[in-house]
Amino acid sequence: MASKSIIKHQITRSHKLATAQQQTALKTAAQAALRSYGQGHAAAAEAAIEKIFAIDPDQPDALHLKGLMALNGKDYQTAEACFSQAVTLQPVFPLAHYNRGNGFLETRQYLRAEASYLKAIDQLADFPEACGNLGLTYMMLGDDAKAIAYLTRTIALKPDFTHALNNMGNVLRRQGRPMEAAAFYNKAIISAPGFALGYNNLGNVLRDLGQLDKAIAAFRRARDLDPELAEAPYNLALALLLTGDFAAGWEGYRWRHQIPGGPPAARQFSQPPWDGGDVSGKTLYLYPEQGLGDTIQFCRYVPLVAQRGGKIILRVPADLDALLTSLAGVDSMVLETEPGPETFDVHASLLDLPRIFATDQDTIPWSGPYLGVGEKQAAVWADRIRADRGLRVGLVWAGNAGHENDRNRSMDPRILAPLSRIDGITLHSLQIGSGNQAKALFGDAIVDLAPWIRDWSDTAAAIRNLDLMISVDTSSAHLAGAMGSEVWTLLPYMPDWRWQLDRDDSPWYPTMRLFRQTAIGDWDSVVQRLVTALENRL
Repeated sequence: MASKSIIKHQITRSHKLATAQQQTALKTAAQAALRSYGQGHAAAAEAAIEKIFAIDPDQPDALHLKGLMALNGKDYQTAEACFSQAVTLQPVFPLAHYNRGNGFLETRQYLRAEASYLKAIDQLADFPEACGNLGLTYMMLGDDAKAIAYLTRTIALKPDFTHALNNMGNVLRRQGRPMEAAAFYNKAIISAPGFALGYNNLGNVLRDLGQLDKAIAAFRRARDLDPELAEAPYNLALALLLTGDFAAGWEGYRWRHQIPGGPPAARQFSQPPWDGGDVSGKTLYLYPEQGLGDTIQFCRYVPLVAQRGGKIILRVPADLDALLTSLAGVDSMVLETEPGPETFDVHASLLDLPRIFATDQDTIPWSGPYLGVGEKQAAVWADRIRADRGLRVGLVWAGNAGHENDRNRSMDPRILAPLSRIDGITLHSLQIGSGNQAKALFGDAIVDLAPWIRDWSDTAAAIRNLDLMISVDTSSAHLAGAMGSEVWTLLPYMPDWRWQLDRDDSPWYPTMRLFRQTAIGDWDSVVQRLVTALENRL
């Protein structure tokens, strides 16, 4: 979060004034504008600015204040024009450079924001707000080292700067330093006891550390402090789902649509959302909203929806088009790359279906595998995965690098090297986008299937011809589970909600076995247990 713009600043002498009376008038008008604006009287401030411009239309401080008002009103174009004119007329004007940077930061023009903040700091070294927002800018640019450097400088200048403390926690958490992050979140809360976002972020890092009860308490505190902070009830819902409290979890999960930048699916249509009632004679539009793994996991509900009557239109990611033709209950499909259906009566996201069906751990839909692949395609892949190579084991060690938790869920494939030394198995890489990495790491001990995989139906055909899949928490693990294939899923210390805690099986996939980290980042012990399990499996 960016620091609040500064409105208290000095009024400089206009370069066009000729008389003491005009100077006095300008100063009085400028002070009135500042006072009115600081008290929340924008109209009075605007009137005072006009008085200033009547005397001198190029008065830098008046331009700065006008830009500041435009910035706070989200009129970014006007704000930038005013700030630019102000710093042209008065180059040494750190507050104008700073607020110009704020406008660039809010419009995600990070490189321009960086330049403006650096200019402000160059002109005023002890400027914690500019240092703090420059640190935030580097966070957004992904330069953690510079972000930490400037946030450290900010906190040295202003130790109780709430947003800088919070942002330091954010960048440390992103770096995998949860204990240090928690310390800064606690300092942010101490500096501002009503800081709801700080409690929410503290809850996230407490969850990372496995302190789930404390995390839940922090999320509830954040929710109570700021009922409009959608992240708090949403994160609370994820924590409750992780503990197995599905009833409260599904209800709170609805808050995901209120998070800025979150899934907007529930707000896209004029038609009403489906409430689970009878839809005989009606058309029901179902659609995904998040990752491919979520789509694979929750499309299991489609046959249940079909039992309520009505015609089902399913929107599908293009990569899953061929795979989902095997799904029962679908009347027609529309690709995500195409316009949605023109007419339908009610709609629902796939991720809303567990709540609509009041799913608990005992009622998770499973009547057997619900995704598969055609016999012809399976036969083609049987020629590539020969049966004379011992136990045929598929490997996936990384998910989508853009996933917010990919740093924790994906692993360095070199850690899996001990698997290649087990006699009686042949490894098969299904890792897409790895180049020649599989062969470079495992040599003749692995068969790289990735060059033949065009879409997820090919992945399904490969899995069908393997004896076992070993995968990190990514779509491949979901697919193997949905097909009823044997799959061992490797999980980070604090997993996604769907895998719950303290169990080595999954209620979502009966053929899945879970291998969990016992400490943050400890994949080595996971692989040691994998080796033992594979030797026993042989």
